[in-house]
Amino acid sequence: MLDILPTADALIIAPPSSSTDYRQLASLLVSTFDAPESADDANANDDAITNTKTNANAGAKIFEKMQWMLYDKSLTEQKTYTQYTSITKQMKGKKHALFVAKEYIPPTPDNDNRASYNVVGMVEMGVTLVPISLPYDDIIDNNNDGDNDSDGSHTAGNRVGLRPQATLGVLCVSSLHRNQGIGRALVEKCEYVAEQIWNETRLFVEVEPCNEMALKFFDKYGFHGTRHGTDGGWEMRNATVSRRRKVESRPHIVLEKGF
Repeated sequence: MLDILPTADALIIAPPSSSTDYRQLASLLVSTFDAPESADDANANDDAITNTKTNANAGAKIFEKMQWMLYDKSLTEQKTYTQYTSITKQMKGKKHALFVAKEYIPPTPDNDNRASYNVVGMVEMGVTLVPISLPYDDIIDNNNDGDNDSDGSHTAGNRVGLRPQATLGVLCVSSLHRNQGIGRALVEKCEYVAEQIWNETRLFVEVEPCNEMALKFFDKYGFHGTRHGTDGGWEMRNATVSRRRKVESRPHIVLEKGF
């Protein structure tokens, strides 16, 4: 399904439809999440008092940037491209969705007078095991041992168990196109698919506690976390994060929105 705004500067939100779409998607992700900070950023963020430490830090950042531009960037983009094209093939026919936001580029002499679309945002959604609060009556004891078969903790008459739920994965918008409603449009597309096509009643997303911008964004659009236990801590789970071709597990806050 295509969503096209009825203006000259149309924005399309749809699954990637070509190799170019996947290449641009990979470039967007890598530039957003993997690129090293510049030497200027390093100087601005350095709390060192002495010029020696500041200069050394800036020098290291310059070397890192050169290394990134020489080969790390292209290798990371190729891995990301391969990852997403493979996932699309493997998940065909299953509950998995990948959408890109493509901005209309009018014909100019610089692009041989041909109109085109450039990827400026993306979002993915699938079904993952999410910790949710479940009444004891909803938990099946397959082993007849008086305990449920899902990991969790006992709080206020409920247990926190793992259940497959529609979950947003990566949401990314180009730095030059933020605050234009593109992120909201991508999330709304996923909400439509989850509710109307997958017949889900809730949509989840996992956000790192340090990502204040993402937490504020999702709170604004109706996603909320759950506090539980005696300390009132946030519902958390470890999620896999890929940075510069390295994969690691990090704690994330679980947010949800009901339909």
